[in-house]
Amino acid sequence: MVAGPEEAFHHCRAFLQCLGGDLRHLGPNVRAAATLDLALLSRLVGMVFGMIHGAHVCEAEGISLEQFAALLPAGDRAQTLVQVIHDDAFEVGASLLPLTSLRVRLRDCRVRRERPASTANSLIWPWAC
Repeated sequence: MVAGPEEAFHHCRAFLQCLGGDLRHLGPNVRAAATLDLALLSRLVGMVFGMIHGAHVCEAEGISLEQFAALLPAGDRAQTLVQVIHDDAFEVGASLLPLTSLRVRLRDCRVRRERPASTANSLIWPWAC
């Protein structure tokens, strides 16, 4: 995603194309690319934390993570996340480093896996120390 004057985009298009395949000019508003990138990233972060929270809720209620994973669409990348949580396999690798850091933080905060007292608390309980 790029934004700015259209003539500048056309002038640099060949160079920009080398950086990625799905090149999109979003118009003259120079804030558009950064804003939409942040919006997409926010969606991804929400999904990841939602999966982590869902796994903890299942564990707290005695529901197997296999049952949880079975509800996900075939090929959903979240299945991998659920499997990592199930196996407690938080090896430090490029794709798992953020999860490893979160798991360490949860452990250091002595997060309990029992069910939160209220829905409001359920949105923040794994991350509150």
